Amino acid sequence: MITFDSVTKEYSKKVVISPFSYTLEEGRSMAILGPNGAGKTTLIRMALGVIPPTYGSVRIWDQVISNSSFALKRKIGVVLEEQNFMLDVSATEYLRFFAELYEVKNPEDRIASLLEFMELGEAASRKIRAYSTGMKRKLNIIQAILHNPCILIVDELFSGLDPIGITLTMQLLRKMKQNGTTLILSSHILSDLDELVDDLLILDRGMVKAVGKKDELYTSFEIDRICRAQIVDTHVPLFEKVLMELSVGDIQVKSDNSIEFVVPQSIPDFKERLAGKIMNNKILVISLSYFDPRIQQLYSQVMDYKEVGDHAV
Repeated sequence: MITFDSVTKEYSKKVVISPFSYTLEEGRSMAILGPNGAGKTTLIRMALGVIPPTYGSVRIWDQVISNSSFALKRKIGVVLEEQNFMLDVSATEYLRFFAELYEVKNPEDRIASLLEFMELGEAASRKIRAYSTGMKRKLNIIQAILHNPCILIVDELFSGLDPIGITLTMQLLRKMKQNGTTLILSSHILSDLDELVDDLLILDRGMVKAVGKKDELYTSFEIDRICRAQIVDTHVPLFEKVLMELSVGDIQVKSDNSIEFVVPQSIPDFKERLAGKIMNNKILVISLSYFDPRIQQLYSQVMDYKEVGDHAV
């Protein structure tokens, strides 16, 4: 359990994190979101005890992190955006150092397994100095999870990773979450977080714009669900007419004649009413899929962005 208790950070009397309180329950995952300069990294460094809050405290299992022992901190895994490496040793030697520090059981098997999984097996004996940025990022992730931490904190989750690296990292994080690891992640890329994150903290210039459990935030901000329908070509105009009769907005007809639209929250029995109209009008539907709200939708509304892509910038 991680508790932010009236946490505030000031530099030269300038507030960079405004006061806020929140408790992340054990085994849950939180995404910290916001544009550049929002305060994400500052908050993460306070959570790690690297920098102290000006006011308030961060507690992990009721221990103030800035005053905690190594015994507590060794239960935490950390991936920072900028990481210092011992450049003139191999990846295996580097990981052996941390395995000994954290008293990892069967370290050689653990190291070899993770290097192979992250596709660094063939480069295991190569000096880190020769690694690319993406390879160093993978090594950083391996080092952070080598000791199976109870808590994993990652700043800029996908920084430096190519698509394959992102996929492998997501697989690791999903497995850790299934095993009960508490996750705190900051990221600019939102689409990959939907299935992973339970809680959200959205910052803007140090101000907390929204914080809470994801589903509760979707409700309080009235984030709509999306529906995608595949309709027989000749029935598309009729289906559009039915949607307009149901006061559906933001109807988009795609090039493959699929139709995406926002499900209005104001109509609680929308599914049943739509099904009835489809049957009454004898519309030929190939498929009809409803999708849960997405973090991108919430982020856009909280930040009052009219048009954004897949990045929270």
